[in-house]
Amino acid sequence: MKKTYLLLFIIIGLLMGRENQYIFDLEITGNQHFKTSQLKNKIRLKPRSFFSKTEFNQKILHLDEIALKFFYQTRGFIDVSVTSSYEIFQDTDINVTFKINEGEQYFISEINFDGIKLFQDHEIEEVINFSKDDIFNPAKLRRNLKLLKYEYLQKGKLNISIVEDIVFERNKAVIKLLVSEGATYFIRDIKITGLLEVDQKYINRELLFSIGMIYDVKIINKTREHIFESRLFSSVEIEPQIIDDSKLDIIIKLREYKSREVGAEIGFEQEPSIEGDLAISAIKGKLQWKVGQLFNTASAIKFNGQISYGTGELFIRQYYEAYYTSPWLINIRTPMNFKIYYDDRRQNGSLTQKGINTSFDYFDFNKTRLQGNLNVKLISSDYIDEAEERSIDFLFEKYTILDHIAPKNGYFITVTPAIHGTILGGNFHYMKIDSEFEYYLTIFDEVVFANRLKLGWLSEISSRMDADTEIPSEFKFHLGGQTSLRGWSSPDDFESESFLGGDKRYLFNSEIRFPLYSRLGMELFYDVGFVEEGSQKAHYGWDAGYGLTINTGLGPARVDAAYKRAAGKPTILFSLLYMF
Repeated sequence: MKKTYLLLFIIIGLLMGRENQYIFDLEITGNQHFKTSQLKNKIRLKPRSFFSKTEFNQKILHLDEIALKFFYQTRGFIDVSVTSSYEIFQDTDINVTFKINEGEQYFISEINFDGIKLFQDHEIEEVINFSKDDIFNPAKLRRNLKLLKYEYLQKGKLNISIVEDIVFERNKAVIKLLVSEGATYFIRDIKITGLLEVDQKYINRELLFSIGMIYDVKIINKTREHIFESRLFSSVEIEPQIIDDSKLDIIIKLREYKSREVGAEIGFEQEPSIEGDLAISAIKGKLQWKVGQLFNTASAIKFNGQISYGTGELFIRQYYEAYYTSPWLINIRTPMNFKIYYDDRRQNGSLTQKGINTSFDYFDFNKTRLQGNLNVKLISSDYIDEAEERSIDFLFEKYTILDHIAPKNGYFITVTPAIHGTILGGNFHYMKIDSEFEYYLTIFDEVVFANRLKLGWLSEISSRMDADTEIPSEFKFHLGGQTSLRGWSSPDDFESESFLGGDKRYLFNSEIRFPLYSRLGMELFYDVGFVEEGSQKAHYGWDAGYGLTINTGLGPARVDAAYKRAAGKPTILFSLLYMF
């Protein structure tokens, strides 16, 4: 037993004392048709650079061999071979070498189809998307054959079979497609399982197919999405069950959500401040009680309460709402939301809003969002005893970024036009458009070049405004602080005392973000912008600086040091999350 413990302690000591090994240099040999820099961009292991270093891992080394081989094969080098080796020196540094034998590059000499009756040759050629003398790409062929099969599945051909026969001669590839279309299937019956409390009529109205129709996988998938979007079910499966040579049943398997749910969460958030559209970093705690399946329907009501505390400057926000949501408006499939809310913010002053809001949401699968809002609210602040504001606004979003906390590549576009007052009534009458464009690009390994442009415009409708009424400063544009111009600690620091917000705003931010060690990172930034009101002189400023970030698990926390016009003493700001 003592020997066992001794051996265990030795193993633990060796594991704890073992130092990580990192890539020092990486070499690729044997490549003739592609540049070494192009191939290095296709693999995960990277040579050491000023900004970063990559930990060595044999599993990743093997995956990089596969990645290089795949890259070559998709460019016609079917017989390519890729091997790797590595050398350890100074215990912690490793040199890696990939050796490539490219082989012959193959081109398509002929494409033949056999057994196709449902489609014309030109329709097949359009889906296959290959021509004579094209580089043979097996991955593209497999992908496009799946598309061809999908076309058949939309025509009731449930048993479609497509076999490719590829013959290689010298540097030529002859493609032969053998197609067995099979029978055409019609829907005989629709069966639904898993309903416990939800009435079946709320499923029936989501169905896009009916008995007697030809089986169409596209319509089946769309129906699955509609049922899932009803927010009644945590799982939706739709399967065909063949009955005979031409008929099938559709089996819909459902799992209902819990009708009542209580949840709590805590995290970092950029909260709206009392100074125009400027956000402020805050720690947010949220409690939610949800009651679903109201009156045995797809409707639900939520009660939310949250408290947020700002980190960079004194900021406290209390927000409470009762929220009703339904995927249907009468008999029209339009997601509708209605809420009553109370919003109180304290930040070098106070702003309290009580109101009602109704909205609709539309989403599609290209990462696009359209939201419309109709608002009626009562407002009070240090400068307003009490006023009523009514507005209608639209939010358009389109994005390609995958990680909204720490984006690495892609873009994010937001446009928000709004009309306040006019025929809607209320005390304030103006039009406002706010827009934002963000772009992210990884220029080196883990080095992200991030940019943001914000443009804003506001126009008072003077013919409807009372002579002694002004648009509150809270609804105009401001600059200065942790989420705009970091060289100034707040809008009060950037703007003059008599300035109560602008009707035009321009802001551009640019950052280079890169890791330093483990969870620690750094950013170099530049901010420039101006805000102006009417014919008054614009408030213009720019700054440059650097910041340190640490990944907390909930998101990055950062400390920024910004120099006004790149001179003088820095403004030090602490905040949560990246600025954008």
